[in-house]
Amino acid sequence: MKKTNYLVMLLTIFFSGLIQAQTAQAGPEIAVDDEELPVVGVRYYFYPNLDAYYDSQTNLYIFQQNGQWIKGKEIASGYRGYSLLNNVRVAITDYNGDQPYTKLDEHRQKFPKQYSAKRHPPKKEVAYN
Repeated sequence: MKKTNYLVMLLTIFFSGLIQAQTAQAGPEIAVDDEELPVVGVRYYFYPNLDAYYDSQTNLYIFQQNGQWIKGKEIASGYRGYSLLNNVRVAITDYNGDQPYTKLDEHRQKFPKQYSAKRHPPKKEVAYN
């Protein structure tokens, strides 16, 4: 009986160590919400209802003010009351230069101002090819 108890205890310790080693190798589990991740490799996002862009490389917004294209950390005061988080931003994958607004007419045609009547969760992105 002593041998059986000793064997059970030894096997329990062995399997506990084995499970611990496998857990340590795998590392901690991290929960990631796919909707929060940006589209990989995308530099610009287009906001159809604003006719504005966001440059993820410089972390600046690009928008028109008095007929001029401006870059800034925030959208101009003329857009006050407009929440960037309530609408879709479109990932622009066909342009990587420094002036995405040169394709504004093309982007307006593909993504009209009210192209989505539904309210979207924050940071919802649509890949554009």
